[in-house]
Formats: sequence, C-alpha cells, structure tokens
Amino acid sequence: MESSLRHFLNQDWITGLITLCLCLLAISKILYGSRFVDLIRVFQSESYFLSGSRETTFWHPFNMLITVVQYISIPLFLFLGYSIYSKWSPSAHAFDFIQIFAGYILFTVTKTTLENVASWTLGIQPYFKGYFFKKMSYLNVLGLLLLILSCFLLYSQLNQLVLFYISLGLIGLVLLISIVNFGSKYRSEIIAHPFYFILYFCALELAPYYIVYKLIVT
Repeated sequence: MESSLRHFLNQDWITGLITLCLCLLAISKILYGSRFVDLIRVFQSESYFLSGSRETTFWHPFNMLITVVQYISIPLFLFLGYSIYSKWSPSAHAFDFIQIFAGYILFTVTKTTLENVASWTLGIQPYFKGYFFKKMSYLNVLGLLLLILSCFLLYSQLNQLVLFYISLGLIGLVLLISIVNFGSKYRSEIIAHPFYFILYFCALELAPYYIVYKLIVT
C-alpha cells in the first residue's frame, strides 16, 4: 500500500502537467470556440487560415494558449519516449524532463529568430508571415495529438514500446500531410523563387534538426 501511494505521488508532477494542458485547452474552447474547432479540423479544411477577421499572429490569446500546450506536450512526449528506451520510470526523472523542456524552448526560439532574420534578409517577409503562422498551427495540432498519445503511454496497460512506434507512425503521417499542404499552398512561390526555397529549407528547416541529432548521438 505504501509503495503504491509513493508511486502515485511520484507520478503526480506528470499528471499535473497534463491537467494544466487540459485546463488551457478548456479555456481556449470556452473563450474561442470557433477558432478551436477550426484548428482541430485544420487538416480537413482551410477555414482556420481563410477567415480574414482573424489575427494571424502568435500574440493573439488563443494562439498563445494553444502554443503553451504545444511547448509542454511535445517535450513530454520526447521525455516519455526517452524513458521507454532507457527503461526507467519517467516519474522519478523530473530533472530530465526539465532539461528536455528547456532544450525544446531554446531550440524553437532560436530557430524562429533565425527564420525571421533570414526572411528579412532575403526579402520574403510577406510570404514568411503566413508560412510561419501556418507552420505554428500545424505544430499546435501536433502538440494536441502528442498530448493524447502521452496519456496512452502513461496510463495504458498496453505495451509501451508498441504504442510508441504507433505514435511515431501517426506523427510521420501528420508531418507528411502538412508538407503536402505546404507544397500545394506555396507552389507558385516555390516555382518563382526556387533558389530561396532551397536555401531556406536546407539552412533553416533541415540543418537545425541535423545538428540536434548529431548532438544527441554524440
């Protein structure tokens, strides 16, 4: 009985993070119901991006609330995946989560800053604003998906490794759909400025992830 209580208390901080995310989602749904529904359906409909009355900026309260959920759920999923491969209990390694969380925040802030600087330098700021908003929206939806998958990894009685591989497959599918949507949306711009597209994609989309990968494996 005592060991079960200790395990529950140790896992309490993870449950607290998930509860915080659910509260933020509930607030978003209550205050911005139509935005929330359109965001959930973003892979089925372009209505989330086509409403001219909506402010397509990170600083809108709805976008900030959903992005906070993303900033928690994506590091949490990475942390749980790391714990599965390391074969240790995630509840007893809160400091490892803090490191992953801080690293993710630093990575995204640095990458976004470099992208803004590059867009100003290359003179593609008008295109970049819409591209950045769309990319952040897809990441936010991915964050919602990872929050659900993290709950399964934490509380399901199924094989965690199998669940993790299924999760990776779903993530790959979401990323593939988002890439196809981006390609169809910005096809004319890509054709008109192929050099800028290749330079941007290689330098600011592929290179940062490759650097992070090399840092992890070494």
